[in-house]
Amino acid sequence: MFQKRSPGKEDYPGLLDISAAGHLEAGESPKDGVREIEEELGLKLDFSELTTIGVLHVEAPLAGGRFDREHCHVYVKQLDPVERDNIRFDAEEVEGVEWISLQQCVDLFIDGNATSGRFVPHPHEYYEKVVEALVKLS
Repeated sequence: MFQKRSPGKEDYPGLLDISAAGHLEAGESPKDGVREIEEELGLKLDFSELTTIGVLHVEAPLAGGRFDREHCHVYVKQLDPVERDNIRFDAEEVEGVEWISLQQCVDLFIDGNATSGRFVPHPHEYYEKVVEALVKLS
């Protein structure tokens, strides 16, 4: 599931991005980041329900000449039908969601280059590592 960023977002408005991403506050651990899922998608999940796929290093340009350098703790969860039906996104953050099959992700991010156009321009290696990890988990 990718979420379409709200048109009011400063960085990459209207582009598809990974779901429920956010920044930790000083003193927080990755476990505290689970709040982003509830804030952006309306789903209250426990951290223990998530599977880690690692820490990915990301560097990307932002609006206004800024540059983003992050260590992204990436987790995944397969949503059950009830959870999928209960997604309620925050319109200030998310315009909508788009479901893309794992095979489509392989086609886009491993075999092709989907990092331009519709998706937030994370480095291709970022998308590639996430998709490869998802393939291993499936």
